[in-house]
Amino acid sequence: MNRLKIMIALGGLALVFIGGPSLQAVDLAKLQTSYEQAIKAYEEKNYPLYLDRIGESLQNFPNHPLLLYRLASAYALNGMPLKAMPPLRQTAAMGLVFDIWKNSDFRSLQRRPEFKKIMDLYAQNAVHLKGSRRAWAIPGKSLLVEGLAYDPQEKKFLAGSVRRRKILSLDRAGRSESLSKPEDGLWAVMGLRVDPPRRKLWASMSALPQMEEFKPEDEGRAGLACYDLKTGRLQKKYLLPGKPERHLLGDLAVDAKGTVVATDSQSPVLYTPSASGDGLEVYLKFDSFQSLQGIDFSPDGRVLFVADYSVGVYVIDRKTKNVRLLEPPRNAALIGIDGLYYYRGSLLAVQNGLRPNRILRIFLNKNFDRIERLAVLEANEPSMSEPTLGVVVDDVFYFNANSQWGLVDDKGQAAPDNKWTDPVVLQINLAEPQPKK
Repeated sequence: MNRLKIMIALGGLALVFIGGPSLQAVDLAKLQTSYEQAIKAYEEKNYPLYLDRIGESLQNFPNHPLLLYRLASAYALNGMPLKAMPPLRQTAAMGLVFDIWKNSDFRSLQRRPEFKKIMDLYAQNAVHLKGSRRAWAIPGKSLLVEGLAYDPQEKKFLAGSVRRRKILSLDRAGRSESLSKPEDGLWAVMGLRVDPPRRKLWASMSALPQMEEFKPEDEGRAGLACYDLKTGRLQKKYLLPGKPERHLLGDLAVDAKGTVVATDSQSPVLYTPSASGDGLEVYLKFDSFQSLQGIDFSPDGRVLFVADYSVGVYVIDRKTKNVRLLEPPRNAALIGIDGLYYYRGSLLAVQNGLRPNRILRIFLNKNFDRIERLAVLEANEPSMSEPTLGVVVDDVFYFNANSQWGLVDDKGQAAPDNKWTDPVVLQINLAEPQPKK
């Protein structure tokens, strides 16, 4: 799990931020306070206050899976077992998994038949969906690959290494060579996008402790690098200063006209290369943005789709700059999304902030302002150890399955080589009938 992102860590039951479909009208500071008060009450075993504060928080985001789980816990601890069951059933209906049998909060429920049925539902959610197949492995342990892109003219894939600070060119057999050069001075390479008409490759990069030869004075700096795909040479860098603000440009998108927009999960702001070409300028700032991740344009370029790791998926009208949060169906969770890609009236989402890690397809209405339905394309694939970013090539979605962020700590200390595996790329044929779950 990429600890650099603002996370909802369901395993540790730690909520960093919560929000909901009506975020624009919510006092975010008050919302955060109510949750923190709930956790404090829980730690002090003041269970009536714990229930009250969780209920207050949940009013602002009825579908938040962690809050539902916490609500069930609060009911159980307050001797209300029948009220604890519905929120647990709802999280199970979302396709999620919680280790409720290991949580002493639910000890009073364990002999109840309904509780055992919910355990069975969680067990079903932990079964491998088998919606993808292995494309190839990228040679090179400890690369810590984040982003993927595809050059349709050369018919080659491109991968960005966080740890090794470089961009690799790959053929379909997985054979690789370095596109970037050490003298390019890249930081940790995050998102990658190809601009085919202009034969450019764009990379978002950030100075992170997880990269080799990290310099503390660079912490919080980030930027974009633009490469000429004809020559393989670095054309230009567009940089953000590291102080007083801290930046982490995790992904980017390029529209048909060559406009580039990048997401910053630390500020959090959308950036674009400045008109003067001297750096990056603000494309859009919105008070409710929390941890911006995946991003893509609609084919006509009028809409931007942006994943907020802590909140869900935003739809942005580029003409008016109106920002709208897509409301998920009742039994769906759209938090914890990393990569986001438009595909034939839908969005493909790499969801690594929930258990299990999943690949989703979010079907939209024609106006892109409502979710029609949601399908899980892959879940519980054994090699999916924090999947991150990917790329759509024709009707196939390729994605990085095992980024292995957890093998490098925040001080840059990497696990021994025998703990690493080669990065695995999985593929999902979107034209084939998808498994049902």
